[in-house]
Amino acid sequence: MAAVLCTVAVLPAIPASASRLPSVVDHLQSAGFHCEQRRSGVECVGRTDAYPEPVAVLIPTGFRYDGRVLVHLHGYVLGTEHDSSFAAILRDFEFLDRLSEAGVRNSLFVLPSSRGYCESYKDYFGKRDSFELWLDSILRASGLARPKRIVLSGHSGAYQPIEMILAQATQGLASRIRDLILLDATYSDLQVDRYLGWLRASRTHRLWDAFRPDTGTEKGSRALWSKLSSQPFSLEHANIWASGRGEILPGSNQGDAADHWGMVRVYYPDFLRK
Repeated sequence: MAAVLCTVAVLPAIPASASRLPSVVDHLQSAGFHCEQRRSGVECVGRTDAYPEPVAVLIPTGFRYDGRVLVHLHGYVLGTEHDSSFAAILRDFEFLDRLSEAGVRNSLFVLPSSRGYCESYKDYFGKRDSFELWLDSILRASGLARPKRIVLSGHSGAYQPIEMILAQATQGLASRIRDLILLDATYSDLQVDRYLGWLRASRTHRLWDAFRPDTGTEKGSRALWSKLSSQPFSLEHANIWASGRGEILPGSNQGDAADHWGMVRVYYPDFLRK
């Protein structure tokens, strides 16, 4: 899937009076977020006192809050083509367009930024109740009620902070995580027990994993599938997809071909539709 890049420089900031989403945008702008109209909604970037780095809050066109929040963690920021900066990640992955492709209009999308090897994530989310404090600050800034359901997703190196957040999932807002989406982010069998522990905790939990064959994430996905197959899990709640190749694991699914960056563009909207 070819990415269509937006030219950020020509997109004006939107005054609250011109917004089609006055409630959420007004709240975010009052909290100091800078909001711009995009092709498929409104993108607001700012900070709260709870987290040290900028956070993007995306509001799809036609937004009517349904009590679901999508939290996504990006991978490493190493200065290469697609991860040179937080702005590059927002531009290249075009998350609002991904939501539009999935038909998602009523869920709030939140993407915190991190330095380097997900260092900000690991420094922050390793603390007790940190997910609760951070997300609650975003909801207050947005003027929205606490969600009934949270979808947590991560790409590439985000696997470590995802493990940290799942360790908090027995209480508070983290306990409302219902879907876990791993996008080329299952690198070893060391992560698998944490994922399976979370999946086992409730029949309402669902796990989605997409990997590229012949890469490091194949090893982790093989370990994940092996343990899923040997334990009494309902496989309707756990799905593993191989990018662009035939059935590599018994019972797994073949998906469209994608490179490391394309895993987000191809599989994220696909999983949100399921």
